[in-house]
This record gives sequence, C-alpha cells and structure tokens, in this order.
Amino acid sequence: MRTGLLHTCVCILTFAGAAQAALLSYEFQPTPVDLYDLDHAYAYRWGLDWSPPDDTVVVSAKLEIENLKNWTVEPNILYIHLLDIVPTGVTRQYDNRPGDWFEGQGVLLTTFTDTRTSNSQPAVDWSYDFSAQDLVVLNSYVADGTFGLGFDPDCHYYNDGVKLTLLVDHTPEPAMLALLGGPLPLVLKRRRRHG
Repeated sequence: MRTGLLHTCVCILTFAGAAQAALLSYEFQPTPVDLYDLDHAYAYRWGLDWSPPDDTVVVSAKLEIENLKNWTVEPNILYIHLLDIVPTGVTRQYDNRPGDWFEGQGVLLTTFTDTRTSNSQPAVDWSYDFSAQDLVVLNSYVADGTFGLGFDPDCHYYNDGVKLTLLVDHTPEPAMLALLGGPLPLVLKRRRRHG
C-alpha cells in the first residue's frame, strides 16, 4: 500500500512539474522582409494583427535587423517606435526630412546610429530587447488585437531582414487540475479497498 501511495505521489509531482508555465515563441517578419531597405525618403509602419492565446502575457520581445548598415559614413539616426493601432502589413509615408516622423506617437523604443568608420567595414546584426516598461506597453497594445512598429530612417539603411520575436508565458491551469484530479481518486479508491 505504501509503495503504491508513494508511486502515485511521485506521479502527481511529475505531472505538476510538466504542467508548469509553458513559454511559447512567436516570430514575425514583414513583407518585404527588409522594409524596402529603409529608404531615407520614407517613414515605415509595420502593423501586426495578432492576439496571444487567452490568459497569456508577453514576457520578452526582441527586435532584430540582419546586416544593418547606413549607406554612407555619417552620424544619422534610425528611429524605432512601438505603435498601438496600425494597419496590418507594411505601409510607407513620404518623409524626406530630418527628425523623428513618429515623435509623440506610441513609445520610442530605441534609435540606431551606424558607428562604422568606413563603408568597407561589414554591416552589423543589430538587436533590441524590450525593457520591462516596453513590455507593459506592448501587452496593453496586444490586448487590442493590433500593434505595430514604426521605423523612420534619417538616412538609407541597407539590411537583409527585420524580425520580431515574442515569448509568451502560457500557464495551462485547467490541464494542471485535470492531471492532479486523475491520480488522486485512484489513491483514495485503493486505500478504501485495503483499509
């Protein structure tokens, strides 16, 4: 009897461990993947129509741009914003002027300035990890079902692709209850037979 009870308790603990929080990863890329090579004459919006599974929260987000470089050696700036309501897909707005086109809209996540001293130097694989504050705003935007990113290149930024990766915490509580509910009645039934 004790061996059976001990075995069942170990099973419950094993199932409990398996049913802990699950992290789900979602990757997104725009079309075109290089956002038209971020031509300096435009500001770009990349809108996503996405909602995470119920009872989940985005716990980390990373924006990556592969082989990013300014076309010339100058201290120009690429502004990147997190935006709330954005049309799905990639849209461009003519913006042949200096400064941040998206100033006052959403949240300025970060800026990028190419620090290479020569065009003969290789491009960089650049990335930005959302801060805790960024994640709070992102989760509030995601709750609406649409969100996006705004890119304003104050120069021409060649690149080989933009990618956004979201890590979502999904804790399957109903599954946990089902797993724990399965072995427990068996223990009680066995105990009654032998007791």
